[in-house]
Amino acid sequence: MIVIRPGLLLLGTLATAYAGQVPHGWKSQFWETELILDQKVFHSGRTSARLASLSKSTNSWGSAFQQFRADSYRGKRIRLTGYLRTEDVQGSAGLSARAAGNGPFDMSDFMGKRALKGTSDWRIHQIVLDVSQEAVVIEFGFWLNSGRIWADDFQIEIVASDIPTTGVRKKTPPQTPEQRDRFLASYKDFPDEPLNLGFEGESFQFEEFAYKRVGTLDILATVYRPDNDSVCPVVIHIHGGGLVNGTRTISQKFADRFLERGFALVSIDYRLAPETKLPEIIEDVEDAFKWVREKGPKLFRIDPSRIGLHGDSAGSYLALVLGYRASPPPQAIVSNWGYGDLIGEWTTTPLKTHEPVPEAEARSLVGGRPVSNGTQPKTRVQPPGAKNLRISPLTLVAAATLQALKLPHNSTLWTLVSKSRTVSTGLRRRR
Repeated sequence: MIVIRPGLLLLGTLATAYAGQVPHGWKSQFWETELILDQKVFHSGRTSARLASLSKSTNSWGSAFQQFRADSYRGKRIRLTGYLRTEDVQGSAGLSARAAGNGPFDMSDFMGKRALKGTSDWRIHQIVLDVSQEAVVIEFGFWLNSGRIWADDFQIEIVASDIPTTGVRKKTPPQTPEQRDRFLASYKDFPDEPLNLGFEGESFQFEEFAYKRVGTLDILATVYRPDNDSVCPVVIHIHGGGLVNGTRTISQKFADRFLERGFALVSIDYRLAPETKLPEIIEDVEDAFKWVREKGPKLFRIDPSRIGLHGDSAGSYLALVLGYRASPPPQAIVSNWGYGDLIGEWTTTPLKTHEPVPEAEARSLVGGRPVSNGTQPKTRVQPPGAKNLRISPLTLVAAATLQALKLPHNSTLWTLVSKSRTVSTGLRRRR
């Protein structure tokens, strides 16, 4: 659903494409680890990619990688090189590469005994693999088990057969024609060559700020803006995740939807449940809104009279709450799959597909050390239903100033869409 207050800002229909804050052309997987572009530490140019563990545990891990078609490299030996820098790596970290296909072998290397530990300055590392005649995809990247690792200036080249390989060759059984067709289909849209090897292929400027500090916890915002000196209208993005998960990190594709239209974009974290209760979560997004309005004109050249909100799911709920609590109010609210009622049956009735949690155990999980990012170590349970109608937008929004529109129905999002429709219907009744 999109809720738009008539006025200065009209964003249109937007679809969120979450991939984390991943460099253009790259993908990521992580647990208690964050991937960002770093404009302060780099080997060359003006940007590197950084994986940082958010926990001291060596059980945290993360990887950044990309995949491209092997057509130009079949039957050849390739060498991957990349510059890496590490800090306080208690587990291990390093490069990774793999060439896979329909037999007779796959070859991979995750650096094994050559993996990095501790702290080290920029140094070039390499992996050498054979690519079979049946290879379909080549995958490469870097990974981390604790601490921090920076990567920059990757290169992939074909080398002579007398250059020793570093990878492990593994025989693979031949696939049936049906299996091969499915395998090939899964890679048909991959690029023919690797992309953005120096992490310079970004079309936006961004900066990170701590907009608030609670005890020892910095609550962060990432600010993106067009590559010019103009004063911009700004959209604050509030991530989803059921109030218990999620992160401010976004993809370039998502940011570009705003930047190409002349908007600055501020993507915020906020404290998460169950460690933090709902009033304090709402307080965070209120403080973020106030920070953007008061500090944004000087810090990143935005027009404080032209602020809009964009949220997904739980972020939409928080955006709608801000719509009636913020003063002055936002000029627009774009709500994707939002909901406006936290005390209805859909939040207070236990799911039959889940085992019930004893009340005493559930209450014991509330509180403790706060976290503001779903990749940080936290207790992953759903918070109890809210009991205070002051946090239900459906009961409070002054709907005479709002227009309501719905996204097209999608059966896989039926619960969220039905809640959006409930908000839409409720708003119309109050007009």
